[in-house]
Amino acid sequence: MAAMKLVFLALSVIPIAARAQMLSPEQACLSVKGPAPAKVGERTLREAPDLASDELRNINATMNQRGCFQVAAAQLEAYEAAHPDDFTASFVKARLVWRAGSLADAVRLLEPVVREHPDFASGHVLLGAMATDQGKLDEARNHYDAAAKNSPDDLWMHVGRLRIAAQLAPTVQVGTQLVEIARSPAVPGFAREQSAMTVIEMRNASLADREAAFRLVLDFESATPWVMKATNLGRFLIRDAGRMAEGRAVLVSVLEKSNYDEARLVLAESWLLEAAAIDALPSAKNAEQVEKAKQVLGGDLSALAPRVSVWPNLRALRPFVYATKLADPDARDENGRTAACNAAVFGDADALARALAAGGNPDVECGESTAVRFVALNTSEDWALKRQLLQMLLDKGASPDPVVYGTTGLLAFCREEMPVCKKELLPLLEQYAKKQ
Repeated sequence: MAAMKLVFLALSVIPIAARAQMLSPEQACLSVKGPAPAKVGERTLREAPDLASDELRNINATMNQRGCFQVAAAQLEAYEAAHPDDFTASFVKARLVWRAGSLADAVRLLEPVVREHPDFASGHVLLGAMATDQGKLDEARNHYDAAAKNSPDDLWMHVGRLRIAAQLAPTVQVGTQLVEIARSPAVPGFAREQSAMTVIEMRNASLADREAAFRLVLDFESATPWVMKATNLGRFLIRDAGRMAEGRAVLVSVLEKSNYDEARLVLAESWLLEAAAIDALPSAKNAEQVEKAKQVLGGDLSALAPRVSVWPNLRALRPFVYATKLADPDARDENGRTAACNAAVFGDADALARALAAGGNPDVECGESTAVRFVALNTSEDWALKRQLLQMLLDKGASPDPVVYGTTGLLAFCREEMPVCKKELLPLLEQYAKKQ
């Protein structure tokens, strides 16, 4: 499909030197009001129009304000105590639970309410959004269709339907409608940012359209801090657009205002990407670029090791990062994983060998347990690779019997509840259990 050509020409150009927004003090959180109806094109859209009270609508808006999550949670607790029969509060409570990181709990909380109150449009809309995030697009559409019967102008129903269309039928018309929402100052920042990010993720969006969307979100307040938004723009300019100097300028502006680690790491990566384009290995030809990368990170490139070990678009940087011993082989990346854990998660035997050779802990916490547990129980059916990874970990002293759940260890679980594991992996695990 040809690249989209959305109408972004009227977007304001956001100066890179824009100031990062400060977190709102608690007093500001207490004064947040629910958004007014927003005129978007020919439609007037409203967020959660069937919430029972303005107070509840204000609490819902407070949650979207950066730095106000705990205030919103306390407000909702007080509201529920004062209005125990208001079932529409379940919408705000489910949003709080989802924002706190538990989508499954949010779904379990809201589904029985919607079953008991099938005309509760906001409940359907939120369930539709959560289903979309789970990839259950047919289920999401059913929820949006149910909501449309009673709230045809619900803002998030409109955004949700566009998100689905952006995945299944990403036409110019879909992109244009998303841009229209993202550009509207009357729309809450959270919805504007979601619309812009959807444009960025559309598979047929042009580089120009994606760049314009990255720049657009810098122009308004949302739950995402300015430093993160600007870093995303810098990363895009460097990795996707290939405009190194412009991307670095963005990242430098971020670091002038904050000590945001991700901006520093992406800036160092930019110099190593340039070095790798000059020569695939460290040499006199690219020594200047390598030195600049080191300067950004205080002389030590080891912080990049967990990233280059698993991200395909950074694999060219491996010879530069692995040229020196890791300062801390058990340092964790932004996802909380060490280099050894990342290698186990992504099934990269070479990266695992390097991490362990550098002194990485083979029994380090990796997800819910250890790397051994993750390798043994992940969904991959490459049993030869699994055995290779396990043997590398076990040779370095990893426990062959980490906890799977409760007090049940991997050996018992493999033996009693997972026939394919019993056949493919149990002999190796038992061999090392006897040794230890």
